[in-house]
Amino acid sequence: MHMVPAVRILGRIKCSLRPRRDNITCIPLCGDEVLLVDYKHGTGWNFPTEIVGIDESPLEAAHRGMRYRFSLPIPHALPLGRLFCKFGCRREIMYCFLSRVKTKEFKILDIRARKAEWFHVERLPKNLSEFAREVIEKWFDEL
Repeated sequence: MHMVPAVRILGRIKCSLRPRRDNITCIPLCGDEVLLVDYKHGTGWNFPTEIVGIDESPLEAAHRGMRYRFSLPIPHALPLGRLFCKFGCRREIMYCFLSRVKTKEFKILDIRARKAEWFHVERLPKNLSEFAREVIEKWFDEL
């Protein structure tokens, strides 16, 4: 008897029992530059992300995430839409927001982030995450 199929089945059952989480990504723009984050667990540069809390809206999570994780207040967040993303074996909703900020000053307070930098929208790094590429492909005209 092979254990591999049993392990896969148990993994799928375990994954299906996890509650779905809603997430946000915020695309902060300052002039022609966008803030990107290189997360320790990621596969390239990404936009800042945050999990939506139990008693908050995605918009509230966007404001909280940028303030608490990067000390970057966002005056207004424009909802772009939502994407369905796959994290491991789970599909989750990612609400996407665009925010024009007045300053490029920020401080990394997010322990998940290896580094964060501002990039010109026409000179983005080559090693963007798959998710960042999907966001740019869908909403690049907004940037």
